[in-house]
Amino acid sequence: MTYFCVLSRTVIQCIGGFLEAFQKIADCAYGSNCGLKDLGSSMTRFCLRERGLESRLRTFNSQLTECLTAPLVDRLEEWKRSVAQLDRENGKEWRRAKSELQRATCELEKLSKRSRRKVSKNVNPLF
Repeated sequence: MTYFCVLSRTVIQCIGGFLEAFQKIADCAYGSNCGLKDLGSSMTRFCLRERGLESRLRTFNSQLTECLTAPLVDRLEEWKRSVAQLDRENGKEWRRAKSELQRATCELEKLSKRSRRKVSKNVNPLF
């Protein structure tokens, strides 16, 4: 489970606890004889709307876990294998390119030595 999913679950639980306490206060306000029925009913409506939001958050979190996190974890080993294979292929290609570069450098040095010899022979024909 991802860190985000754990944190969102914790936030959802905190919201649920807050809404329970808020609903108790709304029930007390509605049931009191001090003329707070309107306030209590407004608080209850607010609490019901927020419970709907809490429900949607729970659904979102569960879908995120089931449809994104679980498939990613299932494919983790496959990705590790493919990355290792790509790394091996890259190493082979790198070594091959390095050896080709060394061969080309060696040939270039040989050709430059030959050309220097020819030039030096042509410059001093008297000796």
